[in-house]
Amino acid sequence: MKKVFRLFLIQICSLLFMIIFTNAFALAARGGLAGPEDQMEFNPASDTEGNHCINRFGQDLNEVLGVSEQFLLGGCLTVDSGEFYIPYSGFWNVNSEDGIPGWPVVYPEGYTPAKPAPVDDLISKTSIKYVVDGHKIYLYPGEDVMKIILTGALRPGGFPPLPPEAVTAIPVAKLHPLNVGDHRVAVSAILSAEHCDGLGEIEAQSCLPAGELPIRTFIFQVVPGAAQSQ
Repeated sequence: MKKVFRLFLIQICSLLFMIIFTNAFALAARGGLAGPEDQMEFNPASDTEGNHCINRFGQDLNEVLGVSEQFLLGGCLTVDSGEFYIPYSGFWNVNSEDGIPGWPVVYPEGYTPAKPAPVDDLISKTSIKYVVDGHKIYLYPGEDVMKIILTGALRPGGFPPLPPEAVTAIPVAKLHPLNVGDHRVAVSAILSAEHCDGLGEIEAQSCLPAGELPIRTFIFQVVPGAAQSQ
């Protein structure tokens, strides 16, 4: 009886080993799937605090969004090695919960938001996906990486016809430092359900469908920077 029980334990252990090994191999084969917890695995460069990326409207994104890491955006496409970086990927403006001047909260017929505030509805349905160099994938829930701001902070006067009181949510996920050289990162939003912005009754103009929505792709360069990555 003891011999049979011992053989049974050996078989169970072998099976568990094979499951763990297979899953680990599969994860490594596709480049890994990173999440929010991975952001704490690397100590960023000591000069992270000195970064300032100015958008085409003259606004300092680091100050507006309250982050110190280097942004990727037109005019800000060089990153120091050893530094975390943030692909700038604003993609959707919405109404406020109580409406903004001249824009009462309205939705297409038949649509019911999951959250009272349009920006909360958007964030609750959105995950942000980053694909670095075609193989390294990061996937973050919107609640973990999206910052809510007024559009007037990004462009004085807002984005006509919307006034500066319109609301937007900007993903600010910090991606791991890369080796010196040329790189590429594709950013997309994945919606679990349809979202409408509360700004209009025409679905084609005011709603995003469920599924993956490509936002933008950056081609950028990493140059020698922090000693820990050289």
